[in-house]
Amino acid sequence: MVTVAATFGSIGYAQDLAKDQAYCRKLVDAYTLGGMDRGGSLPQSVDLSVAIDQCRSDNPEPAIPVLQKRLRDAGFDVPARS
Repeated sequence: MVTVAATFGSIGYAQDLAKDQAYCRKLVDAYTLGGMDRGGSLPQSVDLSVAIDQCRSDNPEPAIPVLQKRLRDAGFDVPARS
């Protein structure tokens, strides 16, 4: 019975992670394609560079709040989370 519960928990986690990864990529796209990436090169701030790398490395949890804040601070709408 414990194995069954652990399996369902793992499936739920994997689905949540996939959603977070997709949302993180959406935030990076909003930043890079939405006009904040002026001149074709991202500003060299460490927090932003790390967040983008985390997102691209499938580690969205720490990256999402940084990207959301950057978008909001620049006056952009943060994409909805689905």
